[in-house]
Amino acid sequence: LKPNIITDLNAFSDRVDEITSATSYETIKHCVSTLKKVLYDNPDFMKNNLDVIFLDENNIKYVDRNIITETPTYEELKEWYAKSGLPLKKFFNTSGLLYKEMSLKDKLPAMSEEEQLRLLASNGMLVKRPLVVAGDTVLVGFKEAQWAENLTQ
Repeated sequence: LKPNIITDLNAFSDRVDEITSATSYETIKHCVSTLKKVLYDNPDFMKNNLDVIFLDENNIKYVDRNIITETPTYEELKEWYAKSGLPLKKFFNTSGLLYKEMSLKDKLPAMSEEEQLRLLASNGMLVKRPLVVAGDTVLVGFKEAQWAENLTQ
């Protein structure tokens, strides 16, 4: 087992039997991916963020992923977009400097879905934060009521 899988198993001990009885790494990886909550954010701006405070106050275990140094891939973004049910524009950090510098407000409408996803995957600063992926749930931006409904069950 890879070290990150062992860490995840320890974090989700209530499902260890199911996961450890799996016969392949891919099965284990799939089981763990449906259990863990991953927070994609920029750590330079996280110290007093409401998202981190909410997760910590509600004792929600999560894996923190730096969206700048570990930019989501095209495949990840495509999957999350499909799961979210949101318009693709919601995945863009429309208040970000890079978004504005690139004049994306005017360019996005003429771009295909694939082009937009590839653009998002090219630079983590273009992706709206925070982004939480928890199994089949994808939350973009911090909305406390939505997070409470989807993450505290």
